[in-house]
Amino acid sequence: MRHFLVLAVASLIGCSDILPRACTQIGCDHQLLVAFETAPGVAVRVEALEDGATSPRVVECPVGSCSFGARFTDFTPAHVVITVITDQGSKQFDVRPEYEQVRPNGRDCPPECTQARVVVSLP
Repeated sequence: MRHFLVLAVASLIGCSDILPRACTQIGCDHQLLVAFETAPGVAVRVEALEDGATSPRVVECPVGSCSFGARFTDFTPAHVVITVITDQGSKQFDVRPEYEQVRPNGRDCPPECTQARVVVSLP
């Protein structure tokens, strides 16, 4: 009988639908992250021009910032031209980001955000 109880409790613990889920409160943004192949040691300006737009979105990265990349929040274009500008010149990238749905608090917990990461090089 004791073995039966141990098995019953173990099977209940394995059934995640029976036990309540604890969701954390981590937030997330819909975003396009433009990451750099190497961390910039200079100031960088990143422009993102979406199809049909007349002016780009811009992220300014002073020296020492944006080591993980330039974040464009609430921006999830299907096609975008990225321009990376430093005092060494500029470089353009024509990209079609591959987005994924992200749930930082677990698959059954809100929020759900659409995010993509593209990697570019410096001029």
